Amino acid sequence: MEDGYLHYQELKGWHEAPFMQPTRADAQFFEHYLAVAVGTGSLVAEVGFGNGNFLGWAAARGARVYGSEVQAAARDKAITAGVGLLPLEFGAWQTVLPGRLRVMAAIDVMEHLTREQNAALLAAASRLLEPGGLLFVRFPNG
Repeated sequence: MEDGYLHYQELKGWHEAPFMQPTRADAQFFEHYLAVAVGTGSLVAEVGFGNGNFLGWAAARGARVYGSEVQAAARDKAITAGVGLLPLEFGAWQTVLPGRLRVMAAIDVMEHLTREQNAALLAAASRLLEPGGLLFVRFPNG
């Protein structure tokens, strides 16, 4: 699966950007939509975290951050940054997470998944989110 993303970091400009450092626009976006849900101690996970912009924003707010990512280079950066890595199989997340999620984010990622993977993501969200938790999904076209 990773083969299809060999040059994705270059395409997105992530190889030059610091990991887990959201742009000003990203931070404003996350603040607008997620500030009420993400705070100190909240458990947050992101599907396909890429360069970690959302996870960096959430960690700066005191959240405990976890994520899954197909790209090995991004996973290596996440380990160094202290992000809890999750398996690519959504059904296995509960074996790694220390509790139920306050927020599960899939930002510009669902269009990369198969229909079956999207169904598994939604089923996992149903099982893993705490009562009142938030599944946050964004698509590139808004």
